[in-house]
Amino acid sequence: MADKLNELDIHEVRSRLFDLILVIPDAELRQLLEELIKRQESRPENLREYYREDVSIEVECTADNVKCQDSIKNISSGGIFIETEENFSMGQKIMVTFSIPKYNFDNKITLVGEVVRIEPSGVGVKFNEPIPHI
Repeated sequence: MADKLNELDIHEVRSRLFDLILVIPDAELRQLLEELIKRQESRPENLREYYREDVSIEVECTADNVKCQDSIKNISSGGIFIETEENFSMGQKIMVTFSIPKYNFDNKITLVGEVVRIEPSGVGVKFNEPIPHI
C-alpha cells in the first residue's frame, strides 16, 4: 500500500486526505489534529530560535591560530553553517569575518562564536551575540 501512496501526486494525496477527514468521527479527528500538531512542532526547523536562510557568502575563519576561507551555507541571527574541509572540534571558539550585502551590511562583520555542530560538509557555529536585523 505504501508504494501505491508514493505514486500519487500531491493533489491526489490532499483529495484522499480530505475525503477521509469528512468521515472520521469527531474524537478521532481531534486526536489526529493533536498528533499532527505535535509532529509539526517537533520538526528540527521549528525548534530553531532564529529564522535560518540559505546563502552563499565567503567567510574568513580564525580558530586556534589557524586561518581559512570558506563559504557560509546558511545564516541566522544566532549562527551560521560553514562549508569547510578544515577540522574543528565541538566547543572550539571561532572568529568569523564576512559581509552581508543583502542586509545592507556593506562593511565586514567580525563575530566570535562556538562550534556547536560538526558534519562531514562543515560546521555549525553559534554566535556569542546575535546579529541584529537578520
